[in-house]
Amino acid sequence: MYAGYNHIKAREEGVNSHDNELSLDISYAYDWDIHAMASIYHSLSLSGSFIELAITKEYAFSDLMRLELQTAAGFNSGYVSDGHNGLNNVKLAANLSYQLLNNVMLSGYASYSVAINKDAAHYSGDEHLRSLFWAGLGVSYQFN
Repeated sequence: MYAGYNHIKAREEGVNSHDNELSLDISYAYDWDIHAMASIYHSLSLSGSFIELAITKEYAFSDLMRLELQTAAGFNSGYVSDGHNGLNNVKLAANLSYQLLNNVMLSGYASYSVAINKDAAHYSGDEHLRSLFWAGLGVSYQFN
């Protein structure tokens, strides 16, 4: 189980915005390489939540390198206040990580989410709901 706080700053079409959100992740290991996860993000500004349910499969290439493949479904519950509630997207993701030093891990990730049930005619917030690809690099440090 993980709990978190995020302060988000954004700029879209020349308008600055910010939000504070709380998050809770619950993970269950079916086997050493298959995990189920439920995540909830609650926006303090909007008083709405977004829920993601996921299954992850891990492949270990060596003691230093592993690949995680994930599929997930996202549900809006007022997080996008003027968007439709319910199933929002389905996501496919990959994360490749390499143990660089004892407590330092380098990772690269890519994800594609497919928009589900977009209805901009009835929900103005669905106007921004779209299929999206993103990728990035990360470095993490594990405290003992």
